Amino acid sequence: MNNLLDTILGTFQGAANGWYVPLLHYGFDILAGITVLGLGVDWFEAGFGGLLDMLQGFMLSIVRMGIVYTIMAHILDWGRAIINTGTVIGATVSGVRETPSGVYTVGLHIIGTLVHDRSLGVWLFGFLNLEDFVFGIVIIVLWVIWVSAAILFFWTQLQAVFVVLWGPIVVCWTPLRYCWPTLFTWCGELLATAIKIAAFFLTLGVVMTFARQWDTDLTALGASLNSHRIAYELQTLIESVIFIGVLCYVPNRATSLIRVELGGGAGSHGNEGATHTIETTQSAAKTAAGVASAAGNRELGAYVRRRLA
Repeated sequence: MNNLLDTILGTFQGAANGWYVPLLHYGFDILAGITVLGLGVDWFEAGFGGLLDMLQGFMLSIVRMGIVYTIMAHILDWGRAIINTGTVIGATVSGVRETPSGVYTVGLHIIGTLVHDRSLGVWLFGFLNLEDFVFGIVIIVLWVIWVSAAILFFWTQLQAVFVVLWGPIVVCWTPLRYCWPTLFTWCGELLATAIKIAAFFLTLGVVMTFARQWDTDLTALGASLNSHRIAYELQTLIESVIFIGVLCYVPNRATSLIRVELGGGAGSHGNEGATHTIETTQSAAKTAAGVASAAGNRELGAYVRRRLA
């Protein structure tokens, strides 16, 4: 199992690289149809409010479509760049070079040191008792903890692969006014994943420093570990439980700091505030357009009267 997680992750990454181009092709096909549909829907709905509303709706549609087409044209490069930014920052600052299988290997080495020292004690002193049964349970729990940590690391990196892969199929629907917030939701998810990866590397850097020190201390004890084996076993178990707890909490806590109000990433209060801001802006634009239209009508009427006179 030493390289199993790395092999699986590499397989998914290779498959995703082959899927990007076909998905982008289908995304642009869908985008072309949604663009026509979006213009028609916005023009039809705006027509109930008069010419100015129709022009305003048409211009907003054009702006939305321009934004989406620009993002779609660079979605793979930009998506990967954002994810790589989190990875590079986390790995460079923390100094972590381990892969998911590397994390498992470190845990396996700690478990192997405990088993070796205990086996050496049995060979030297020749005794087995109830404490060895407890020792076996502790070893199994330690193995589960370190396997969970490796899988958690694997899952975080796999999430980064697929959040970019989903991009073309998600973003291509967003020119439609009703799907427009989805663009912000995807962007927020992309940013949250990059932050999660950076936080995971930083947390893993601290934890792996302690883990290597635990391994060094246990190796130095040798057969003398058996004189207080329960204490050392419980200490290693508690440290490993704290380790997996920190890895679960800190990256998710960092991710929760990302808020995308317009796209639905925040609570309803944030969405109401964004909606109110948009409605206020649109109302102000309509008022200004109405004033300008009334002034233009007066000038046109005065011009016609002068020409008739």
